[in-house]
Amino acid sequence: MANTISKKTIELYKIRGDHGIYADISIDESGDNAGRIQIASDYGSWENYWGACATSFKQFLIGLDIHYTAGKFGADRWFDLDATIESLKDQIKDYTRDKLELRELNLELSSLKNCSCKEEFIAVIQGCESLMDMTNHCPDLCTDISPAFKSFWSNLWPTLIETLEQEIPQTVKN
Repeated sequence: MANTISKKTIELYKIRGDHGIYADISIDESGDNAGRIQIASDYGSWENYWGACATSFKQFLIGLDIHYTAGKFGADRWFDLDATIESLKDQIKDYTRDKLELRELNLELSSLKNCSCKEEFIAVIQGCESLMDMTNHCPDLCTDISPAFKSFWSNLWPTLIETLEQEIPQTVKN
């Protein structure tokens, strides 16, 4: 089977902010309510394709919220050390009233507070016998939308949305 190729022009939005902050956002909009967005920015790089939007692709982008979008971009799996520590603290409160056991659990918990990443946290907690016993050797790791994506969303995404809203004819918006 021979390969086929087609050539298409896409739109590139170059956003420049204070202190050199930037985002280059390309939108490849299909005529059939589908499209791809690719983002390269100071905050990170993300991309996704949506194949069945109920509206034009740009109108679809205007209606997105941070949680759905972060999920599609894979930016919603950031390891939240502080939330994980707080969750373990709550579990300790419900787990025991024994003072020696509480002391050991809190001592182990304090050894986790300076972990720099998920992998380090996992390595350290595996050596925390009391915490591992308390969590049945399967501690919950809390995740959230990455701080970088949150910053992108609050600092640069609104500029793109404002521009898209200006491009869409008024009849399409209503």
